[in-house]
Amino acid sequence: MDERKLSSRTVIIAVIIFICISICVLNLINLQVVNGATYLSEAEKVVITTSYTTVNAARGEVFDRNGVPLITNRTVYSLGFKDIRQAEDDVINSTIFELLKLCDLYGAQYNDTLPLSAGAYYLSGASVTNRERFDSYKAYFGWDQDLSGPEVMKKMLSVYGLTNSSYDKDTLRKILGVRYELTLRNVLNIAPYIFCEDVGTQMIAAVQERGFSLVSVIAGSERVYNTKYAAHILGRLGHMTAEDYERLRPLGYDMDELIGKGGIEEAFEEYLHGKRGLLETKTNANGEIVSERYVKEPQAGSDVYLTVDIGMQAVAEDSLKACIEKLRETADSGAGQEAGGGAVVAIDVNTFEVLALASYPTYDLASYSENYNDLVEDPLKPLLNRATQGTYEPGSTFKMVTATAALESGAIKLDTHITDNGVYMYYAPSYTPVCWIHTKTGGTHGTINVIDALKVSCNYFFYESARLTGIQTIDRYAAAFGLGQKTGIEIDESLGILAGPEARQGSGRAWTGGDTIQAGIGQSDNAFTPLQLACYVASVSNGGNRYAAHLMNFITSRSSPRLVQEHQSSLLSKTEISDETYQAVMDGMLEASVSGTASAVFANYPIKVASKTGSAQTSLRFDNAVFVCCAPRENPEIAIVVIVEKGGQGGLIGSVAKDVLDYYCFSPDASAVQPDNSLVR
Repeated sequence: MDERKLSSRTVIIAVIIFICISICVLNLINLQVVNGATYLSEAEKVVITTSYTTVNAARGEVFDRNGVPLITNRTVYSLGFKDIRQAEDDVINSTIFELLKLCDLYGAQYNDTLPLSAGAYYLSGASVTNRERFDSYKAYFGWDQDLSGPEVMKKMLSVYGLTNSSYDKDTLRKILGVRYELTLRNVLNIAPYIFCEDVGTQMIAAVQERGFSLVSVIAGSERVYNTKYAAHILGRLGHMTAEDYERLRPLGYDMDELIGKGGIEEAFEEYLHGKRGLLETKTNANGEIVSERYVKEPQAGSDVYLTVDIGMQAVAEDSLKACIEKLRETADSGAGQEAGGGAVVAIDVNTFEVLALASYPTYDLASYSENYNDLVEDPLKPLLNRATQGTYEPGSTFKMVTATAALESGAIKLDTHITDNGVYMYYAPSYTPVCWIHTKTGGTHGTINVIDALKVSCNYFFYESARLTGIQTIDRYAAAFGLGQKTGIEIDESLGILAGPEARQGSGRAWTGGDTIQAGIGQSDNAFTPLQLACYVASVSNGGNRYAAHLMNFITSRSSPRLVQEHQSSLLSKTEISDETYQAVMDGMLEASVSGTASAVFANYPIKVASKTGSAQTSLRFDNAVFVCCAPRENPEIAIVVIVEKGGQGGLIGSVAKDVLDYYCFSPDASAVQPDNSLVR
């Protein structure tokens, strides 16, 4: 090959290589020198950080039998912090300072449990939990537990880069309080720190306008109580105890979650609760959100529809309160003037659906937390649900049990007549009880049958009937009617006591014939809840069928149009009662309303009502007042029980039952008979 040609090609190749190298060098100079800072900034933005946030699910809501909302949710916003582990102290501290200024501007309260004052003094009023957390905090840094307040403050200022800060003393203490809370979440396995809860929209807008890179706005929900009634039925939300967590952890609960406490909120917790979601957030190096997606969608809890008619519930609570207040104002001492608490229960006779369940005194769920100390210290115990947890001697309202047991066992017959001699002498001289009318007037009821005995509530007649029948037979019928038995209600209830030899076992007190005749008129050891009495009256009035009492009507899904659960009736016991016995007992109760002990309330009532009054002696001076009824007499639909502690005679409280029955039968707003089943979605 010609040397000149070879030399020419070599020069061309060298020039090409030089040009390529020059282009590369120029590009590198452009990238690293001329625009290096710009490209570095853009590159840093591409660095992605992935974080995961737990998202609370909306809790299911609660409605009455006709779809009236009782407990709903409202959206609330809180302020929290993102991951601050990579942030500079100056940025964290200045962000906290700006947030504190916004709190002052908008009157918002923020969370701070650091038990130190601005003057570096330990706070003596700190709770045990907060003191224990503070000890753990000091141990985390290896500090001596006996450090003085000023010494701890000095160390904290150093840890958080505030030693040479220009902030004043009060501001420093506030910033330290927030830094302390953020650090605690690394020290202890407790819920993430929420700086400020239930923040107003104006403050949220201000936070968003400032574009805080370390602050997150958290959307959540809060319970709204749409009624001041039914507090004991509905229940509330509260923090888990250690026992709660052990029970609920297998179901996927986190230890910081709120759960139902009492009432429907607790009884149907697993339906109402829902399931938390998990949100994946990707951010660049500047804290800007690049993308968000749900790794696990939150699932809202289910809605619970109750059997309760909130209109009837309101009537029951208001009437009971008015009755008790009237007794205190107008009754004589020992005859109602000392009236205390009370309860009202109304149930469907054929289904045992609870239509109303009132307890007095009551409280407002919306202000429970603020009034907690007063509620706990109130001697009348407003937090006690007397309708299901209070137990009371039934007095003469028990006499339908004795009448049924005596008639069905053959101890007496419909045409059996017993002469009331005033003083019952069978167990004389050791025990000589007296009929109430003899105590009151010195007279007697004369010679009467079972219907008349129920009408006038003759103790003497039922002393003799109980003696002839025997306690085992009486107790068998009482238990079948639900007395001293669990009712099946979904919320907490007391078992009560059914008087008899079995209940006395281990007490050292022998059962005697005198105890039997006392039990036959509802005294002795007998003590039942108002709900048990309502189930008993319903069982008697429907011919002997006792079903499980219940508050849940049905449960529906919030996420899809389907029925999650519907109540299925459960027959707990069936008592065979002859038609003759049934008619006699119901006629006796009807006569009590027409011309007997309850005639002052129901003598002229447009619907025939079967009722029974009672007064149960609680001391030498005070009697509890008891009133039970069912209506209509021909085909009973509703049973009502009213009890007032130290209320005197049962007839004095019958007006409460009448008010409830008025609502059921005549109110244009009443819809208790037929629930709105179209609500099933």
